[in-house]
Amino acid sequence: MQTDFVADNLENIAGITIDKVCDVLKANFPKANLNRVREAYDFAYKAHDGQLRKNGDPYITHPLYVAWLVALIKLDETSVIASLLHDALEDTAVTAEELQKKYGDDIVFLVDGLTKINTVAYNVRADAPEFESIRKLLISSTKDVRIILIKLADRLHNTITVSALTQPRRREFALETLRFYAPLADFVGVNFFRKYLEDFAFRDLEPVISEEIVEYLRKHEVKIDDKLVTYDEFITIYSNRFSALLKEHNIQVDVYGRRKGVYSIYKKILRYKGEYDGRHIQAVNDLVGISIVTSSILDCYKALGLVHATYDYVQAYFDDYIARPKSNGYRSIHTSLITERNVKIALQIKTKRMAMYNEYGPASHIYYKEKEKGLPGAGAFLRSLMRWREEAQHAEFYKVDVFKDKIFVFTPQGDVKELPVGATPVDFAYNVHSAIGNACRGALVNGAMKPLDSQLLTGDVIEILTDKKRDKPSADWLRFVKTSEAKSFIKRALKELPAKVETEVAFDTVVIEKEIEKPLISEKEKRSIISEKMSEAHIVRIKGLDNIDTEIAKCCSPIPGDAIIGHVTKSRGIRIHRKECKELAKMEYKVLLEAEWLEAQNDFTVGLSIQGSSADHLRIVHDVSGVLSSMQIKVEKMDTWSTASFNAKLAVTVSSKARLDVLIKKLQRVQGISSVQRATVHA
Repeated sequence: MQTDFVADNLENIAGITIDKVCDVLKANFPKANLNRVREAYDFAYKAHDGQLRKNGDPYITHPLYVAWLVALIKLDETSVIASLLHDALEDTAVTAEELQKKYGDDIVFLVDGLTKINTVAYNVRADAPEFESIRKLLISSTKDVRIILIKLADRLHNTITVSALTQPRRREFALETLRFYAPLADFVGVNFFRKYLEDFAFRDLEPVISEEIVEYLRKHEVKIDDKLVTYDEFITIYSNRFSALLKEHNIQVDVYGRRKGVYSIYKKILRYKGEYDGRHIQAVNDLVGISIVTSSILDCYKALGLVHATYDYVQAYFDDYIARPKSNGYRSIHTSLITERNVKIALQIKTKRMAMYNEYGPASHIYYKEKEKGLPGAGAFLRSLMRWREEAQHAEFYKVDVFKDKIFVFTPQGDVKELPVGATPVDFAYNVHSAIGNACRGALVNGAMKPLDSQLLTGDVIEILTDKKRDKPSADWLRFVKTSEAKSFIKRALKELPAKVETEVAFDTVVIEKEIEKPLISEKEKRSIISEKMSEAHIVRIKGLDNIDTEIAKCCSPIPGDAIIGHVTKSRGIRIHRKECKELAKMEYKVLLEAEWLEAQNDFTVGLSIQGSSADHLRIVHDVSGVLSSMQIKVEKMDTWSTASFNAKLAVTVSSKARLDVLIKKLQRVQGISSVQRATVHA
């Protein structure tokens, strides 16, 4: 019987060295450039020099361990190097340009991809109700499955080494792992990560129950030939019996066994008994599992016939996942054998290739492609990946367009909403709540004002601007909304209107009358309805002109309360600037129109540019954060850097211009800050 070397060594963090990483990589990819791998390790070691993990270990132990896990699941040289460097862009002074110059586009692509999906991962909370949507968002926004596999390796190491966290945080971390990352591993078909993520997280979540199950599996004895043996000894005995039986009939096999995962046992007890009780452990029918690995599918069915002819089996537990693979690509024959003393064995029969795929998912497919064709390097890996995506019917989950009919967008609080492709801010508003939809008068997408009929994209952050006085939608919205939910709410609300007023809403300002039914309405009433609709859909008006397209200028980003003016452009209509805008003064072609705010917004996003002394970088960041926190200002984005001076760009959300003025004054008083200016808000 094969022993589980990996399971026995997963917690031996100190025992993982770059030599061991290279040994595993070399065994899988004999042509791998180990010098390049060692050079990447040296680079990462220097980049993280002086950094410590929360448990006191040198930080380099983390990327080194992740690289070892990535090598174990048979990912290639490029993936191992990316694993060694996966925290370099986020946690060190290393730049993408520096990585590109030293290691090339493939490495930067993977490292940058890992950095970006951390943005999604940071939205994972133990109490999040929408884990499935977040998983889909992560999959749909990741263009290379290796990024997800490296992320899972990263999470497994963090799950193993949570001892330095507080007990409440350990519990929260374990819940996140069990509810998000373990199902993600199952979703992409990597059983290796799923089972260890589950068991290590469960150990932190329910340490007493976990230890009770482990002790039962370790010490409980069953009788074979009137001799008491442990489960591990039982597995060895029956693995040898199966091996001898099949070899006697000229079927070459590898046989190995395992005890059922701790968390899987716990879940099965809950499923069938309703609550956990240690006395129910022995009632679980597949505590012992044995796998028979053959050379061909034909031999799988020959082996099945022989073991069924030799041992009794439970018909209800028979499944043929070779003929009918699971949705994530898993393939194997499952059966349950009844041995002496009524001890059951969960038997799996599969080919070598199936066994590797079931354990390591998409990485195994690439391994086989390269082994069969002898294709070296990352280029071959990617070509194989694309071929596999195109050819393998069971691999639909891993295509870039796996959710081609869906998009996944965020609320400002980080909650994920799933919408159809082509959905608009109005669809989003009604998805949040019908009252939000009915009161919608505008939308900020990634901090920038967008038309209500603009199409949203995966990853967008949407904030809906509402008017408390408004409780009816625009009939024109039916022209562009995509969801049946939005259409239904709009039609229902419009039935209560005395007249149907159709409008076209352009870039956050324009309202044009198209059609008014019921001709009995007086001209005065018609003008009143149009005026009301315009004030609801608009925040800016050009004095003396109605129904004119306007656009908020990005150079100065005026907000309600600013003195504003309209600039007539040659090709972009009228742009609204702050009267003090420096860019406006530089323009040669100037036709200016008086403009005014129609109404104030509840909240709006403003950009700020801060300069100060580079010597006080850390203290300034600390003090600025203190000011923002004390005023309860929401920070949408903050970038800082130092050259000859300290520089920062912020995007903050404030409720009024008066509050913004107070914020600027407080920031100007921070020691070391020389300048605080309004700046452009970049999406």
